[in-house]
Amino acid sequence: MAKWTLSTRLYAGFGSLLTLGIAMLAFSLYTQNKLASLTEQQYAQPFMISNALARAEGNVVRMSLLVEDISIAQTDTEIDKLKQQAEQLQHIIIADFMLAKESSVRNKTTFDQLISSFQSWQEIQTQVVQLSKSGNHTEARNITKTTGSNKLEAIFSISAKLYAKSMEDAVDLQAQASDTKNFVFWLTLFGGFLAGALGISVSAIIIHGLRKELGGEPS
Repeated sequence: MAKWTLSTRLYAGFGSLLTLGIAMLAFSLYTQNKLASLTEQQYAQPFMISNALARAEGNVVRMSLLVEDISIAQTDTEIDKLKQQAEQLQHIIIADFMLAKESSVRNKTTFDQLISSFQSWQEIQTQVVQLSKSGNHTEARNITKTTGSNKLEAIFSISAKLYAKSMEDAVDLQAQASDTKNFVFWLTLFGGFLAGALGISVSAIIIHGLRKELGGEPS
């Protein structure tokens, strides 16, 4: 570097400063987007999951009441009407389960178990409809109170676990955001120190070069 001309030293110094500045700007933009993404996930993900699960659970309860009504319905017309209402709720429930699953980051398998449990419970509805239409209302009611009730408990149990996990994920995302923020702070501080040191070095090189060109301090 001692053999470099003054202009080469200036180009090298200012080029280094410019490169460092661009690198810090690019990293700053990346970390800002990362923090924004983590913040969005922290609030949007549990909000979407909890709302979808709450809607689904409410509709499962409504559907279970319809199934109980089917078990005591006296005519095929009444049974078919109640069955149609239950089937409409089925589509809404599945849609909310799928929405919650898509919003989840880590719990896809558990959501599959939830959907599978719900579909297993749907088979109870088919049995109740068949028994009621055949006039076997006592057996239809027994199924809703025994097997049907157990399957409902399984649905609500898995749903509660998923809600708890979504809250845990929110806490993890908050921790990630905090770690990223601290990392950016210290890296920015280091980058500022490095830029200052490099600026002083470039200034020293310029002053030293000018002194040599002028043969000493200007009068």
